[in-house]
Amino acid sequence: MFTGGLGLLVFFSVDAVIEKMAFKDLKEAFWNFPKTENVIRIEVMPQQFAWNFCYAGPDNEFGTDDDIIPSQNQMHIPVNTPVVVQIASWDVIHSFYLPNFRIKQDATPGMITALWFQATETGIFDIACAELCGNSHYKMKGYLTVETEKDYHQWLLENTPEDSEEDDWDDWEDGNDDSGVPENWSWTWKEIK
Repeated sequence: MFTGGLGLLVFFSVDAVIEKMAFKDLKEAFWNFPKTENVIRIEVMPQQFAWNFCYAGPDNEFGTDDDIIPSQNQMHIPVNTPVVVQIASWDVIHSFYLPNFRIKQDATPGMITALWFQATETGIFDIACAELCGNSHYKMKGYLTVETEKDYHQWLLENTPEDSEEDDWDDWEDGNDDSGVPENWSWTWKEIK
């Protein structure tokens, strides 16, 4: 009886210390989102079997007509700048995985999840889905391009939508179907506390 009680006391003492240290690390590293002015905010919406990215346009608001939505599977960020990503799935569970940065965040339908990171060198890195999301899961690969501040801003300018007075019904009448990137999928940015 005494030995069992002593064993439980040691077990719970060690377990409590480990849990306290784990939550301290979570608060200091993972849940301590940067709040400076130079933070890059990106919305990510995975879908079977591609990555969609959205950057706030010149008005710095998401969900507006000037949002920058680049080609699927292409994410760009500047080097040495904190990046906050919010993720919401279009269809099924996915997992946004940057193996070279050792970060991963699940994308669950109906939820907006977040993560942050900062790249310290330029280059092109893989974006993978770490959750089995269907029969073509193996095709779900994207690319993170980390570039200089100047190159990043040039890329943003090249991808900024142009004002157009075209009639949206013209494409529909011709039978054209661009079913790649979902339209108007961005959401209002959720401030993280």
